[in-house]
Amino acid sequence: FENDYLGRDRGLVKWQRRAFLENVLPLEDMFKGMPGVAYGVTTLTVKEPTPVKLVFHSSDGLRVWVNGELKIQQHAHLPFRPTLNNSQTSADGTLQPGENKIMVKAVRCSKPLQFSFAVVDTNGRPVPNLGNTRW
Repeated sequence: FENDYLGRDRGLVKWQRRAFLENVLPLEDMFKGMPGVAYGVTTLTVKEPTPVKLVFHSSDGLRVWVNGELKIQQHAHLPFRPTLNNSQTSADGTLQPGENKIMVKAVRCSKPLQFSFAVVDTNGRPVPNLGNTRW
């Protein structure tokens, strides 16, 4: 994640470390008003198998992988209404003991991108003892 890459517009792009303290992640400043794609990677750490619901919402395109497996794929221009009970952009699963890699691809077309991410238990409550969720 240390390299620079040649982007579609011939500009350099690179991975950036960011910490998001809330469920709504402000990504729009990365796009500078232009269409594009942003990838996010984080690691969720648990001590034992943990059933969870991963809840994402985006005003544009979205793909989510958990430990390399595609869990969510959507491309819709929807009003941004993040909720913990949104079944269209959520995936049930079980986090395995140790590190669980989450990778997200967020697409921005012509309008500003809005994006949220939450991890809850199967009843919609916060997951206790969940490791750091920094991106």
